[in-house]
Amino acid sequence: MLRKYEAGRNMLTLLTWTFPLQMQRCIYTTNWIERLNRKYKRTIGMGASMPSDKSALFLLASAAMEETDTTYARKIYQWKFRKHKKEK
Repeated sequence: MLRKYEAGRNMLTLLTWTFPLQMQRCIYTTNWIERLNRKYKRTIGMGASMPSDKSALFLLASAAMEETDTTYARKIYQWKFRKHKKEK
């Protein structure tokens, strides 16, 4: 059973456990790319009839800008703390 967890691909997953608990939560629960893709799918689904490619691109760009202003604007202060801690 232990051999399964020592496999190379699993070791990268287990590395997140070496971070402090606050940072683990950020790593584990925040996958921003998947969140943005979900937002894109929802946006395309709501705009069922788009007259042109430009209108679809405009909708996706506005969805990305909305996420940038809200979700991705948060700073993760723990990363800065971790960097200084390693240097000491």
